Formats: sequence, structure tokens, C-alpha cells
Amino acid sequence: MPASTITFHYEMVNENEEVVHTAKVVLAFLSSKTGKACRPPEKLLNMLSAKVNSQ
Repeated sequence: MPASTITFHYEMVNENEEVVHTAKVVLAFLSSKTGKACRPPEKLLNMLSAKVNSQ
């Protein structure tokens, strides 16, 4: 996992499995104390890793 951002890519498909829309979301993690970039919470990283590894 990256240090301070996580990027998700999405594809929406119709009933014929044709891609009708794509999207990208970038989550940036900042310290509430300093305002500087920081690592995501360990709990989030563990949940994402478990999901990715189960596929």
C-alpha cells in the first residue's frame, strides 16, 4: 500500500456487460495535528488487504 494515498478505479457496466462509465477516486490521508501527509489508519489497511487477498 502507498504511504499517503490510495487510488480506486471503477468501471460501471450495463446489463450487456458493456462499460458505460469509468471513474477514479484518490483518497489522501493527512494528519489532523500537522496537516501533513501520513499513512492510512492500520485498521483500514488491514481491511483492504484482506479484501484484495480474498479475491
